[in-house]
Amino acid sequence: MLKFPPIKNTPLKLPEEFFYKKTYKLPNGSCYNEYKIWDKQGKIIGEIQTGIETISPFSKSPFFPGFKKFQSVYIYYIESHKHNFAQKMLNFIKIESQKSGCEGRFHLYANDCYTQEGKVPPHVAYRKFGMESLYELEIKQVDDFIAEKITLEDLETPEISMYYIPKELKNINIIQPEKDKKIANKTFFQKIIEFLHKK
Repeated sequence: MLKFPPIKNTPLKLPEEFFYKKTYKLPNGSCYNEYKIWDKQGKIIGEIQTGIETISPFSKSPFFPGFKKFQSVYIYYIESHKHNFAQKMLNFIKIESQKSGCEGRFHLYANDCYTQEGKVPPHVAYRKFGMESLYELEIKQVDDFIAEKITLEDLETPEISMYYIPKELKNINIIQPEKDKKIANKTFFQKIIEFLHKK
């Protein structure tokens, strides 16, 4: 009689997708990341290329509102070869952004150059994930399409910059610090005083 019961051989459940990362060092010291996503059958179902950028309020960047300097993952290229896979890819980039010290932020240029005729442009998938844009009129059109207020034929999707900020960081990024407002006001009044003295 066995003292211990036999160990049950339970096969491990493999994930549906495998993300493979390769990092390249650039001459300026920054890093460039390339991701290949494979399915269990060994077929490539997605590709992503990213780097880290410093966003500054004085750089005239088309991304992100606000007055705070921070870093964000810039997506140079993203393409899904699998239906409804974009959301999982964006969530993966959000996690990678957190790991790299960018606090979950990422940004990209949305364009429909790879979209086949009659297919939904990527702007829609980005917006559904929670990405925003400073192009208010264009993003409103995307929102109207998601809400089924307009048809795909009426949806215009030029290339626009889009960004993602986790909900817990939004107020931190867009609110101007009070001390900066006081400095701005002080400078304004100093100019008035200087002007009066010259009189």
